[in-house]
Amino acid sequence: MRSTSYVRVGQDYVDEFVARHDYIGARDLLERNVLPTVIKQKMVSRIVPVRSQYAVVLAYCGDHETAAAEMEKLAYYESGLSPDGQHRLREQRRLIARIRKNPPPPQWRFPVLPRKMGRNERCYCGSGKKFKRCHGMRA
Repeated sequence: MRSTSYVRVGQDYVDEFVARHDYIGARDLLERNVLPTVIKQKMVSRIVPVRSQYAVVLAYCGDHETAAAEMEKLAYYESGLSPDGQHRLREQRRLIARIRKNPPPPQWRFPVLPRKMGRNERCYCGSGKKFKRCHGMRA
């Protein structure tokens, strides 16, 4: 039960990364956390949705051939899915085709500091926190 929640939350975060145009972050999250968990825990019911989401993220990253190959591997399992699962898989195939024809917005890049930030100034990222408590901790 715990692993299922972990995977679902991971998939939600992947969707958020994609919505913010951080395709590399989404791919990294899937490759380092979500896919290994699904495989290690032998979560058969989650493997097709996670791998199809991975294929979409690969397409967003510009790796169209690998995305198509991943979706081709999943075609074998399509007949065993529920009607809703089959529909989602078809929609993801269409999305991959659309991404190939019309590239998505460019990959998000971390903003470059226009000047040296004072420790007590508001952070440039818009969080509302002081720089020293936000991105200044990483500097």
